[in-house]
Amino acid sequence: MAKFVFSPPTVKTQQFVNASTIEVNHELSYDPLIYIIVDGQMCFASVSYSGQQFIVTLASTMSGVIYYI
Repeated sequence: MAKFVFSPPTVKTQQFVNASTIEVNHELSYDPLIYIIVDGQMCFASVSYSGQQFIVTLASTMSGVIYYI
């Protein structure tokens, strides 16, 4: 009998330090879902997609991690 095998997507990360604009080359064939964590909390930002790259623009200079799937 055939069996369905689900493999969850791999979460990728991009750390940033003292930045207000972060460019990430993701090499995915789609626009990824993005979470931005600063000081242990989710942060709001502007995100623009262009091909296999996205640009995160923060309101001020911060340090944290971008998680994307």
